[in-house]
Amino acid sequence: MTDKVLAQAPGDDCFRAVQHSGEPKGSIEKIAGVDTYVATPPQLSRGQPAKGVILFYADVYGPLFINNKLLQDYFAEQVG
Repeated sequence: MTDKVLAQAPGDDCFRAVQHSGEPKGSIEKIAGVDTYVATPPQLSRGQPAKGVILFYADVYGPLFINNKLLQDYFAEQVG
């Protein structure tokens, strides 16, 4: 490999985004002193146990950005 550059300049896809719509369903809780968005699967509200945990590593906008909250809600709904 002769190219010593790890990353190139940002391309058009770096600035293109998908805007999700809706209202976030989760809640913001402090975990270890950090505001954390908690999205709960629907089955927990029916008394069924959760089958796992999903850790969401946010992009540059952070986990409290509305688009990221909606993504976390979507992932929580898919746990089943």
